[in-house]
Amino acid sequence: FGLNIADLKIAGGVLLFIMAVEILMRGEMTVARREDVGVVPLGCPLLVGPGAITTVLMMMKIYNFYAVALGTLVCFGLIWLILLFAEQLYRVLGRNGAMLITKIAGIIIAAISVNFITTGIKAIFKL
Repeated sequence: FGLNIADLKIAGGVLLFIMAVEILMRGEMTVARREDVGVVPLGCPLLVGPGAITTVLMMMKIYNFYAVALGTLVCFGLIWLILLFAEQLYRVLGRNGAMLITKIAGIIIAAISVNFITTGIKAIFKL
């Protein structure tokens, strides 16, 4: 297909930005059709969706395999712990605290996506 890292950065950045805007506006990711809920659990788009896959592919181009593999394993471990203790965390944080963390995560995801897009555009136009 002739794809390069700049193409992946722009595509992944756009996908991440769409997810970030949805999180910031609605406070959660939504599913367009009800039958999609059974096929793809709600957490999957952010955990192992196109944005995460594109990020791993880009990191493989920038860093060596072992650094990306270690980072991925650490991420999986943290996600596992958070999901394991999600109910207790929610009880401690409450609804407002959970929404605050969701909004902060949305802003961070948006910033990462803008960085992906700008670095991809700079690479394509050799700026």
